[in-house]
Amino acid sequence: MIRSLIFSALFPSVLLALLFVACKEKTTLVNGRVVDKHTGQAIDSAVVVFRITSKDDPYNTRDISVYSDHDGRFYFESELSLGIYWVIKEGYLQKGVGTHVVDIEQHKMNDIVIEMIPKDGFLSINCINSTGSEDTLYLGIYSGLQDSELGLTNGVMARDTVIVGNNSTVSRLTGLASGETVEIYWDFIPLPFYITEAPNRGSAIIVREDTAAFDIFF
Repeated sequence: MIRSLIFSALFPSVLLALLFVACKEKTTLVNGRVVDKHTGQAIDSAVVVFRITSKDDPYNTRDISVYSDHDGRFYFESELSLGIYWVIKEGYLQKGVGTHVVDIEQHKMNDIVIEMIPKDGFLSINCINSTGSEDTLYLGIYSGLQDSELGLTNGVMARDTVIVGNNSTVSRLTGLASGETVEIYWDFIPLPFYITEAPNRGSAIIVREDTAAFDIFF
């Protein structure tokens, strides 16, 4: 009789535990960490955007953002299909949006690490005008690293319009990832969507914690 009473008392708890396990088997769980690719140090306050897809309609999606904590950690779970769409942190190259970020197995626990490339170098573009009158210069910077990290940008790190008076110099400073050679494009009319089609170009090597200079004379 006592055993029966004990079983009756425990049965609801056992049933709830079994239901919880059954639900978790249908749930995709992501236990992640965002780190600096060069140093391995945690990145806090990074925005990790998950894209959730409806079971019935693959075109019906919604985005949900979570933030990494002071240890770079974040957690997310969903019973619907999910993937990481975008990762953003000031001072780092953005990831995703057309470029694969990391594999996520559906309906399983995923322990993942997202490595972000720091903008740890600088490029100073100096526009030097000696034409005799004020002129407008259109600038664009192409980064192969950004192209690989965030495909829909087509590698464009910056577009700028610079008005330069006669016999004067205007400089533009841009933070970039080090360890690569970036391409600089310019023209006197707005640059095309694919800036690599612009008629004028040059290049500069970005060094970590240093500033590379590139001069444009006209």
